[in-house]
Amino acid sequence: MNLKTLDGEALIGFTKQLVREERFKTLQVIEHLQEIYDRGLHLERGYRSLHEFLVGELKYCDGTAHLRIAAMRLVRELPEARESISEGRLSMSNAAQLQNFFKMAPEQDKKEILKSVENTTKRECERRLSNVVPEFGKRDDDELEALLAEFRQLSQISNDNEAIKQALRLAIKKLKDSPKA
Repeated sequence: MNLKTLDGEALIGFTKQLVREERFKTLQVIEHLQEIYDRGLHLERGYRSLHEFLVGELKYCDGTAHLRIAAMRLVRELPEARESISEGRLSMSNAAQLQNFFKMAPEQDKKEILKSVENTTKRECERRLSNVVPEFGKRDDDELEALLAEFRQLSQISNDNEAIKQALRLAIKKLKDSPKA
């Protein structure tokens, strides 16, 4: 199929179909990962964790591996999340946030919280979860101190790198002023 010859509606229609298939495949991967984890197959292959297995064996980047594992755990803990992911109402990044939230606040009504963050952006999801448990979105003071210490070390770069130093200062300021990502 030559994409250049498709009219706009056909191209968008095919793309939507591919996205539906991608979600389905992602859920299949999550289910396979759960089975691999349950059987300990990653350990048999010499990996100390499922994350290491995803990065080393399946060649996922760290971030994608983290999202898949968090979604896997969320679906195991809250089966309703599977349909939300499948239908595109819950993104992988929001699934990961939700999983982290439930570790911090296990007493919350999981089904209700899931419904409240469906069809939201990552920032909106975080805001809604922070409204339920205010500590959720706050960056750990120790983490900030570590970032500041790293910045101080990097700020000793020679004056030839003033633009880099300024960019680092701005990045650290944003980290200090924003909720945890």
